[in-house]
Amino acid sequence: MSSPPITCKQLIVSIVAIAFVASVTVFPAMGAGATDARLPAGTSNESLVTVSLTDGDSRMVLIRFTLEPGATIRLHSHSGPAVFTVISGALTTELVRGGATIDREGVEESAEIGATIDLSDGETIAFAPNAGKTIENHSTVPLLLVASLLLKTNEPIFAYDSWPPPHTSAR
Repeated sequence: MSSPPITCKQLIVSIVAIAFVASVTVFPAMGAGATDARLPAGTSNESLVTVSLTDGDSRMVLIRFTLEPGATIRLHSHSGPAVFTVISGALTTELVRGGATIDREGVEESAEIGATIDLSDGETIAFAPNAGKTIENHSTVPLLLVASLLLKTNEPIFAYDSWPPPHTSAR
C-alpha cells in the first residue's frame, strides 16, 4: 500500500517538528543583517536559526530574505527540500527543473516546469530537492520571505547553475 502524497503544510510542520524535537544543537548561523556574498545587489538575508539534527548528517536552516524591487537570485537549487513563504510583497519564480507545490490559502497545486509563478502575502511554495529555480521581485516594494531548508551538513545553501541556462526563459 502506498502512502498518500504529503501536502505543503504537512511538509512545513514536519520539517519544523524534526528540527526542534530531534535537534542536538541550536545556534545562529550568522548575525543579524549578515549577507551571503554570492547574493546579488538589492538582496539581503538573515539566518534565523540553524539546527543540527541527531543523525549528524543534516541540518535545518531558517532564513529571512529581503529582495528590493528589481532584485533577482539567479538559477539555483538546494540539496534538500525547500519551503518559501512570502511574508510581504510579491515573489516571482520560474521552475526550471524538478518539482514544486504551491499553497494559496490552503489550496494546493503542482507547479509545471517552465512555468512562471507569482506568489503574494501568505502564499507558500515547496520545492523538491535539487529543483532549479529563479527568485525575483518585479514589484515596486521590497519582498520579504522566509525559507525553510533541510540540507546535508557542510553543503552550501545555494548551488548555482551555469548561466545563462539553456532552453529556458530564466533570467
